Amino acid sequence: MYSQRIIQTAAVGKAPELRELNLAQVKARQAQGTRASLSTPVTGVSGRLVVGLNFDTLGDLQAFRERNASDNALQQYVARISALMASPVETELWELFLPAQPGSAPAYVQAVTWTAAVGKGPDLRAAVLEHFTKRQEEGFHCAVAEQVASDAFRMRLNILLGSLSDLETQREHNRSDKAFLDFGRHIAPVLVATTVELSEVIVPFQPAATPGLAGAATR
Repeated sequence: MYSQRIIQTAAVGKAPELRELNLAQVKARQAQGTRASLSTPVTGVSGRLVVGLNFDTLGDLQAFRERNASDNALQQYVARISALMASPVETELWELFLPAQPGSAPAYVQAVTWTAAVGKGPDLRAAVLEHFTKRQEEGFHCAVAEQVASDAFRMRLNILLGSLSDLETQREHNRSDKAFLDFGRHIAPVLVATTVELSEVIVPFQPAATPGLAGAATR
């Protein structure tokens, strides 16, 4: 499965209008059967929105892009949001190696992105997948993805949260959890950077059509 993140930053005073346009667009996409979501960062740059789109294969993404080229409604949407933004749209593509478990839609997502040192990508991938496959088996709601076509090797962990209180509980747990602390020590030598984002989910992904999979919210 692949996930595209479309990141928009509103010009001053334009955030409410940009949000409403994207809310309508994401709901329209969902009605057409496209797995789509909308989220906004809780911290960081204000007025930022992230549209998420999930596809089973890159062929599905290609077909989606080809349909968009002749979609007049989409072209009108793009023209309208372009006039509301402070900077050009940013787009990221991720391959979802470990989809989130089926369950209730999250209200918040904490995203941890690790950037590997040159040549250390396979080591990072192996460590992240081993640790969080076990965590999923223990009931931890998360998804793991690897960035496609980027300037460096990156892995992204999306932690699905029902509330901010869940994040507080998780942080308290991690401070004394031996497995988590050992994982952090293990990957530290292969990293050059770690970033952490916290986002509110405005519109969650609808469940994936494939049994046993659910779209991970990518904020």
